[in-house]
Amino acid sequence: MTAFGDIAQTTIDGVAAGALYALFALGFTMIFGVIRRANLAYGASVMLGLYVATLAQALRLSPRVCMCRCCASRRERPTSSSRMTLTD
Repeated sequence: MTAFGDIAQTTIDGVAAGALYALFALGFTMIFGVIRRANLAYGASVMLGLYVATLAQALRLSPRVCMCRCCASRRERPTSSSRMTLTD
């Protein structure tokens, strides 16, 4: 690889790493803004997602297929506070 190619690749890697750090910080900020407490479990859930993504890549699964399966398997269950009542 040429010197210019090395510089370009390093720049792209740096921008990608910075974007991931920014997304991680944005997630912390959004959670803190909503619940007004530092949710330290957020880091663990991000790491779980990274491990699952690494496993999917090792098994040569398509990212689009994994995302579709994840969204399809997600079920929302109603809670007692989310039930709507009609009152006049």
